[in-house]
Amino acid sequence: MKKVLVATNSFGIGGLETNVLELVTGIKKSGKYDPVVISSGGDFVSFLEQDNIKHYNVHLNDKNPLFYIGTLYKINKIIKEEKIELIHSHARIPSFVFTLMLKKYCIPLITTVHYPYKINFIYKFMSKWGDKVITVSKDLADYVLDNYYVRNKDVSIVVNGIDTDKFGINVSNKDILLKHNISEDSNRIVHISRLDKCTCKTIDLLIDLFYELDNKIDNLVLIIVGDGTEYRRLLKKAQLVNDKLGREAIKFIGKVCGDVHKYTSLATLFIGVSRSALEAMSEKKCVILSGDFGYLGFFNKDKLEKAVKTNFCCRTESGVRKNILKKDIINYFNHMTKEEKEKMGKYNRSVVLKYFSKGKMVKDVCDIYDDMLDINKK
Repeated sequence: MKKVLVATNSFGIGGLETNVLELVTGIKKSGKYDPVVISSGGDFVSFLEQDNIKHYNVHLNDKNPLFYIGTLYKINKIIKEEKIELIHSHARIPSFVFTLMLKKYCIPLITTVHYPYKINFIYKFMSKWGDKVITVSKDLADYVLDNYYVRNKDVSIVVNGIDTDKFGINVSNKDILLKHNISEDSNRIVHISRLDKCTCKTIDLLIDLFYELDNKIDNLVLIIVGDGTEYRRLLKKAQLVNDKLGREAIKFIGKVCGDVHKYTSLATLFIGVSRSALEAMSEKKCVILSGDFGYLGFFNKDKLEKAVKTNFCCRTESGVRKNILKKDIINYFNHMTKEEKEKMGKYNRSVVLKYFSKGKMVKDVCDIYDDMLDINKK
């Protein structure tokens, strides 16, 4: 079985890392390729070990050129010992490192672009994408073609793949409800995201709005899953609202490794973007697409094209506004019928099954691997 070296900066908890985890476990299960992963480590490494996927701890997320010397030595050793035939990078710095050494091996390099990077002369110089570029959405394909020296024929779009069995329609969550003292008959808004400066606009607004929403919606609970640089600030802000209400209505869960599907299943309504939104859709949840880039509102048939174009990140939309978010939430809980909600949830899962399944992603990537190795033989 041909070995593929899959590289990412880190393997902690996050959307990019989850995408890589789903990809390599899917490739391993398919039996077509044998993935070997390198990263600076993190919480997800244990899941690789469960599937007998080798992981090497290699420092790949430093922009200081001096670190390359030791890194190049390690990678060179891994390529030789593992007899690597193809490399798939999932970040800009690893791709740059690989281009410094791959001519000597004649190994094809593929890079997946998961989000738009900052562009200046230095970063542009360091952006070496290899022989093939994969992007997770149309707007990122346009970004690559518009800003770098990449040919149109060398760019392919492969969507984020969701494990539709894990994120299914019968997820058991009673243990989670009990653990966090959440009533089964509560109305629950769930938000799952990194809580950093560039990703927390929606949750900031939800906390700001919560007191007003609680006056309009019975037994409302806001469940926030994730960690980041803004965690403590947001927690303190939420505690002030909880004190005012006299109950813990806003619950901060922190980072979750392995049981994300259970927290997603808690949602009466899910609010967020990108992979987390797709995972909620896979569980037949109604979803409001709202993030730092923009606001698309309730996902439905009319929003499909716009949502897919940006990998459900709302990058082409105008920013979220407090009054619109508030109106949509109240409309969902107080005015939409049970039938309307069920129809929306059913459609959401059908979209994930048709366009965003893990199986589809794995097949598309393996097809690209096949093509690259065939070309390399010639």
